[in-house]
Amino acid sequence: MMSYAEAVQRPAPTNAFELKRFNTHQTNALFRQMKGYDGTPMTVVRQFSCKQCYKAWWTRVRVYKQVSRCKNCFVKYDPIPTDLEFGCGYFECKFCENTFL
Repeated sequence: MMSYAEAVQRPAPTNAFELKRFNTHQTNALFRQMKGYDGTPMTVVRQFSCKQCYKAWWTRVRVYKQVSRCKNCFVKYDPIPTDLEFGCGYFECKFCENTFL
């Protein structure tokens, strides 16, 4: 994965679709690597659950604002408490083939 400095030095794509994909990829890469001033990660993977849809999902959120929106009913939810989380989250990125639990 390229660093932010390398990405800035590369010329931007001319096609609008390629530019959008490039920007999204770089933003996601930076979002995963973000660290605070003290070196602790600024993002964490948490589990959320929707009571109306009877659906649970894992997602990466910022530490200071742990909120996620249900994809079906568009209601914002706080995460499930850490000691009550169940199952395991398996992520597979379609762009960079990054897989992790």
